[in-house]
Amino acid sequence: MDFLKLSGFEWDEGNLKKILERIDPHIVEMAFLGEPWVALSQKFSKGEPRWFLINQVENRHVFVVFTIRGNKIRVVSARRMHSKEVKHYEKEFKKKEKTD
Repeated sequence: MDFLKLSGFEWDEGNLKKILERIDPHIVEMAFLGEPWVALSQKFSKGEPRWFLINQVENRHVFVVFTIRGNKIRVVSARRMHSKEVKHYEKEFKKKEKTD
């Protein structure tokens, strides 16, 4: 997915309140840069596809759930990853690097 073709972020006030309790939105936006791991979720909301994104930003591993509305990224949820999740992610990422 080429995020650079999109025109920015759309922050829902309700979602943003919850996100601010967990992580800085600037860190969330930075997670879309570089080479994040992105996967389509099997769950849809109102027929709208949801995506997962994992990336490391400033020594923080970040987990984001988002959708695309028009040409904007709409963040549904975001948080720092737990240590068990980080270990699993790093293990899977190393496997991927070996196969590339």
